[in-house]
Amino acid sequence: MVGMRIRAAIAVVAWLIAHAATTAAESPPESPAENGFTCLGPDSVTVQTMLEPLPADSTALETYLWDHFIGSDLCGRFDCLVHRWRELWPAYAETLVVRAEAAGLDGASLRTCLAAVRDDVGRNAYLPIGASRAVLRGEPVWVILVKWEWADASLREVLGHTRAYVLDAKDGRRIFLASCS
Repeated sequence: MVGMRIRAAIAVVAWLIAHAATTAAESPPESPAENGFTCLGPDSVTVQTMLEPLPADSTALETYLWDHFIGSDLCGRFDCLVHRWRELWPAYAETLVVRAEAAGLDGASLRTCLAAVRDDVGRNAYLPIGASRAVLRGEPVWVILVKWEWADASLREVLGHTRAYVLDAKDGRRIFLASCS
């Protein structure tokens, strides 16, 4: 009788462990219950085409990027944990490229620009959450929106800052950067 109870208890524990593993694998990257913040998955990234050209003047461009990108509601939905950025980057970046191609935009140039942003990480943690095809001074550009934080922040810290990169669509060269500190 005791042996059967032990075997039953072991079976229940094994099921709980297996169920926890599958539930964790199916859950989104973060949940508000885990860290008190929202971290939407890669299916929530956005790609768009800007209908109007970006302002040519640097001061006006910075204001525009703040008003239309950095200060947008989108940014508050991607407060993901800092220590997961390397794990999350590929899925978010690839989703942006796939969505750009689905919209008839140049996915290859976006991939080049995303690689340039990734190369600019330095000691930061980055996560791309949006890409906008635009025109600046008559030339095609990508505006890439990233959430960021210092990479050596605590394990429970979230990507609480936002940057908007303006990159030349032809070669990925950075033209402009607006960032909250």
